[in-house]
Amino acid sequence: MTRKILFILASFITLTFSSKTQDLSITTMPSVASGCNLPCSNPITITIYNYGPFGIFVTNVDVTYTVTGPPGSTTVTETIPGLTLPAGGVYIYTFFTNATICPAGTYTIAADVNMIGDLNTTNDPLTVTITNDTTVVPGTLLGSDTVCASGNAGILTLTGNNGYIDYWEYSTDGGTTWNNIADTTNTYSYSSLTETTIYQVHIDGGYCPDDFSPWAVITVDDTTDGGFTVGAATVCATGNSGQIDLTGYVGNIVDWEYSTDGGATFTSTGIDTNFITYTNLTTTTIYQAIVQNGVCPSDFSTPTTITVTNPPVPGSVSADITVCPGTNSGSLALLGYSGTIQYWIATTDGGATFTPIANTTPIENYSGLTQTTTYYVVLQNGVCPADTSLGATVTMAVSPVADAGPDTVIYLGDTVCFTASGGFFYSWSPSVMLNNPGIQNPCIFGADSVGVFTYTLTVTDMGGCTDTDVMTVTVIDTSSTPPPTPPKIPNLFVCNFLTPNSDGDNDVWNINDIDQYPDNEVMIINNHGQILFEQKAYNNTWNGDGLPDGSYYYVVKINAIPKTYKGVLTIASSK
Repeated sequence: MTRKILFILASFITLTFSSKTQDLSITTMPSVASGCNLPCSNPITITIYNYGPFGIFVTNVDVTYTVTGPPGSTTVTETIPGLTLPAGGVYIYTFFTNATICPAGTYTIAADVNMIGDLNTTNDPLTVTITNDTTVVPGTLLGSDTVCASGNAGILTLTGNNGYIDYWEYSTDGGTTWNNIADTTNTYSYSSLTETTIYQVHIDGGYCPDDFSPWAVITVDDTTDGGFTVGAATVCATGNSGQIDLTGYVGNIVDWEYSTDGGATFTSTGIDTNFITYTNLTTTTIYQAIVQNGVCPSDFSTPTTITVTNPPVPGSVSADITVCPGTNSGSLALLGYSGTIQYWIATTDGGATFTPIANTTPIENYSGLTQTTTYYVVLQNGVCPADTSLGATVTMAVSPVADAGPDTVIYLGDTVCFTASGGFFYSWSPSVMLNNPGIQNPCIFGADSVGVFTYTLTVTDMGGCTDTDVMTVTVIDTSSTPPPTPPKIPNLFVCNFLTPNSDGDNDVWNINDIDQYPDNEVMIINNHGQILFEQKAYNNTWNGDGLPDGSYYYVVKINAIPKTYKGVLTIASSK
């Protein structure tokens, strides 16, 4: 390639570069411009300008251009040997290496000049953006379809095209007039079309001529209408006949079908006329026609029922259940029946008397029952006699009886353990001062608050039934009411042989100082909460009543204080 040099100034004074201020820059890139179907290989020409106040004479000047586009980035660097340029002079340089600007797309060409001593490098580079467009390829518009006028939706896709999608448009009169759609993507979603619609895409060729894509046609079929059946009747189980007609339908009759299970399932007849006849029906039968128009979903006509009177099948109420008194609720269902439900009935005395319930549905809800109750349903079908279903019984379980134990008075800092009974699971509320509110007999270890505390016990048996009881613990401040000398209650009762022998040696359970508190109450309780011994004004006379060896609970209540002592008493025999 021949390099061309243009000198703008005819004469100038050549100065040495080393001692003068110089300013060299690229001002234009005249060789590049956007267009249609530009050649793949494009020469790059730059205009170099001397902004300095003095002429330039240098041995070498490096010039560079970088092309960035769809294929990536390419850089070309060349050297201008012996550049001589007066102040205000222009030098046009064409690179030996051409720039590649294909495939089609947008390219950025950045040129730069590099000279030693150039004190202003900010104006050295020059960047130009060009677009190389190619002849529009309209591609293929995919998605033509036949759809139904109701509930349709789909996606049209333009593929195999180039150029820029300018907009979509549609026509509902066969392409005579078009309506613009502001969409510049390759896909368009349509929905709820009510008439046949043609779509096309306008493609902007940029510097090349515009074009339209081929058509995509969405053919819309009218919505199917199943119409109306006429001819409902009530007939006897024998000797019946008649005809059902179909009117007001849109589409083609595909089939008639019938059901003998109330519409749960249907059986095809294979008949495609606008009427159907029946004879000698033995059970109530529902008839309906199936109609379809084009690709639209099929539609059922209104059903017509031929009612056949039969004796009711009373069925049975399901199912027996045991519940907790008062806190129960649930539902009973009538199963295996046919006919019309007249009402439900209930009995709480084994059938001696019945109470009618105004319920004509197959479900009966109950709640808060306190007595065992049996439920039945009375049915009737047409003129046939009424009949009564088999019953279901809601049986009341025996509820637990909660016993939270006696009320207790203690002093600040005292410890007391509860003596509850009546359930399998225990829960105390509130949990204040309790070591564990989820056990049968929690304890208060070192009462730290003065006042009257009411605790609610909830017991639950193995069947899930519950009951509640309350007890109070009164905590007294010892600073205002000094505690009395407590009785000394032994935790061990040792008897000679297996029972006391009245020899005066360990024959009775002796509570020291109990005689100082004649207003007292004493109880002995086993692990099941049963009271084995109970006495007011106890005076050390209990001999164990022949109880076997083991551990028991004692409760000693001193009413005069008032204060209650609780603990474990172990009975052991001595031989």
